[in-house]
Amino acid sequence: MEELLKLVRRVRLAEQNPPDAGEVSGIKTEDLPEESKGFESVERFIGGNEQSLEKLTGISSRSLPNPDSLDETHTDFLYTELLRLLRSYGYEPDFPNGLPVMFKYREIRKIWSDPHPYLGPGTGVFYMEFCEYEPEKCPFPKTYCACRNFEDLDEDNLPDDDDLDDVF
Repeated sequence: MEELLKLVRRVRLAEQNPPDAGEVSGIKTEDLPEESKGFESVERFIGGNEQSLEKLTGISSRSLPNPDSLDETHTDFLYTELLRLLRSYGYEPDFPNGLPVMFKYREIRKIWSDPHPYLGPGTGVFYMEFCEYEPEKCPFPKTYCACRNFEDLDEDNLPDDDDLDDVF
């Protein structure tokens, strides 16, 4: 429990001190041509350097507890703290509706050391996808992922747009 509290303190400190997006991405507003100013987040998304959450936040992936060692209350608490941190850095994890927190925490932990575009806080949102929309590679239980709704479709048997409203 003491280690978890130390981690949460580090998460909250990192939340208050997000790095400069121009420095991280290598694309500074003052270096952009006049016609690109105002589109810094687009430029950073398309051509900026990517960084891991580990490097951006200063919180190593090794310090994130194994999900199997946490009970439901601790998992929920830690996930909520990490979600606040991610949002303060301009990230929004995209999970299926109703997915239990244990799965969400597990997926965030898996990608913590992977590189991601960094747009910076207040300049846009980078939606973090965890599903490749290929049912055989889906990281979520079958009952939660929308990609599995398309397993039996082929190009000759696609649904009408009106039918898709029921899927999402």
